[in-house]
Formats: sequence, C-alpha cells, structure tokens
Amino acid sequence: MKVAITLREAADGVHKKVKLRKQVACKECSGSGGAHGSGASDCPECHGSGRRRQVVRTLLGQMVTEVACNRCGGRGSVVTDPCGACRGTGTVRGEETVEVRIPAGVARGNYMDLQGHGDAGEHGGRPGGLRVVFDVGEDEIFERHGDDLLVDVPVSPVDLMLGVKVEVPTLDGRVVLKVPAGTQTHKVFRLRGKGMPRLHRSDRGDQLVRILAWTPEKITADEKSRLESLRAGLASRVPAPGRGLVD
Repeated sequence: MKVAITLREAADGVHKKVKLRKQVACKECSGSGGAHGSGASDCPECHGSGRRRQVVRTLLGQMVTEVACNRCGGRGSVVTDPCGACRGTGTVRGEETVEVRIPAGVARGNYMDLQGHGDAGEHGGRPGGLRVVFDVGEDEIFERHGDDLLVDVPVSPVDLMLGVKVEVPTLDGRVVLKVPAGTQTHKVFRLRGKGMPRLHRSDRGDQLVRILAWTPEKITADEKSRLESLRAGLASRVPAPGRGLVD
C-alpha cells in the first residue's frame, strides 16, 4: 500500500488513517468457512495429515517426496457444508481503516511492515502483513537531497557587489543570512542542522542556500544611465573567459 505525504509531514512525522480494501473474516461464519452449526472433517485425500506423497521418476530411479495436499491446502480438514456468504473460504472482500505512525525523516521509497493488517487467512487462519510504502511529494520551496534541503534565494547584482542580509525560509521559520560583498551568483551557503531529520536519529541534515543573481526585465531611463556609468567603471576589472570563475 502506498501512502502519500508532504515534505513538511515527512519532516515532522505524522499519523495517517488509511482505508484499504482487503480480504476480511466472514461475519456469517466467523471466518470458519462453514455454514451455521457445521464443522470441518478430515480431508479424504490426505486423511487429516495435510500432506501427500508424490513420486517422481528420475535418471537415478524413483524419488518420493511429501507436498501439501492440494485438496485441503495442507490444513488436513475440509468444510462439509460451506458458508454461502464466503463460499467456504472464511473470507470476503471488505474494508479496514489502518492508522499508520510515520516517523520523521522518511523519504520516498522508504517502507514499514505492519504485522496482522494484511488479508485475513482462510478458514480462520492468521492475517498476513501489510507493507506501507511512503511517497513524499515535492515541495514548492525546498528541494530535497537526502537529508539536506536546498532553497534558491534571488538577490540583485548590486546586492552581490555590496553585500546584503537576506531572510531565508527554513523548516523552523525564517532566518537571516549575511551575504558578503563580492559574492558570485550560484554561491551556496550551508546552514548546519536546518535540514530534514535523519530517520530514527536525533540529528538533522543541513540546509543549502543557493544565491542567484536576479535582473529586472525592465529598468527606468535614470537607472539605465547610472548602470551605464557603473559598467564603464567595471569594464577593465572583468576577468577573461575561462574556468574557475564560479565558486
């Protein structure tokens, strides 16, 4: 069974109630498979042993092995008067609501097994297990990389040259990050311990803050004039094309 959760739910941990379709014990016969007042009798094929011998011819001669009886499925008994509701199987199609406690830090593809929440066993047999697979959705702000989170913060080229303090969103709220003067676009800063909780651990990953240069699509005539003067002053300081220009 797949359970969809958000990144924020994965960060905090959450309880989810999930309704699933499965085989449940028949109420008419209480899961026995027999009609009211009827019971089971020894299987006529295996005489109650639940096993039968099988002879296989090989190059070395005959080999005798024991396998589960195909008449009774290895139970050793058969229903003499089958229940009309479940046709003697003891199970019918039904629904069950399961509460899943999802721990903090799960990632897409992680799973947990819940014993006793699978399909009910036939003829009163024990129910099987249920595997819950987690599907953690994408977030509008954070990009997940393992236990680390990445967020892009746009600033103007002037802020990159002069330095600036910016507010950065985190899972715990906004924090102030100081961007030093001369920072290059795509520079990544690391906020220790501000990422996702590590699954079944007490520590957390980091948050990565990627600074991106933002330029307006339109500027005024006065802004253009001042930028032209600035460009003329910086022209001689611009490095030549090559590798190693970005940290």
